[in-house]
Amino acid sequence: MPPRSGLVSLARYRGGLVLHHAGGDFRALPWEAIEGYEYTPSRLEHRGNLRIEHFARVLILPYDRETPYVVTKLAGGYEPGLAEAIRAGLMPRHTAPLHERFEEDGHVVLGKALAVVPGGLLIDPANNPGTDPLPWSDVEEVAAGTDHQLRITARTELHLGGRNAYFTFSDAHLVAAFVQETRARLLPERRSE
Repeated sequence: MPPRSGLVSLARYRGGLVLHHAGGDFRALPWEAIEGYEYTPSRLEHRGNLRIEHFARVLILPYDRETPYVVTKLAGGYEPGLAEAIRAGLMPRHTAPLHERFEEDGHVVLGKALAVVPGGLLIDPANNPGTDPLPWSDVEEVAAGTDHQLRITARTELHLGGRNAYFTFSDAHLVAAFVQETRARLLPERRSE
């Protein structure tokens, strides 16, 4: 039996989300109207012989409401996909201040272990002063994991040993997005010189 009230489905579109409520009401929720979101993945809990399944849940926190929109009973590929879609939609708003700081200062220091400069990435600049940056052309991949880990993979051996460097950030996804966007902007300029 379909629910009689509440949010029954949602879809992502270029400018935000479309919420479909029971009774047929649709509401567009642009990215600018969303303050944030919370994602709780599904999990199984075992209590003796009992197996309890906790469904995934996404809370969408709009600016104009005291209560969030709640999406539950996510399953399969939709579970992490919804959180990823919301994160991707909100990310440009969160990376914008970092890009502004980069334009003003010519560099951005991220924690103590990483700095973004026009020529590439300075890895562990506090402990390796005077080291040349890892050039953008040598940065193969920048990826964030679910455990707050940022992984930088280089085409060449890093001075830390190996081709991978790992860093912990409270929001590794934000750092990864900023580094990827900056690399995409600056790498073509480097190739044309």
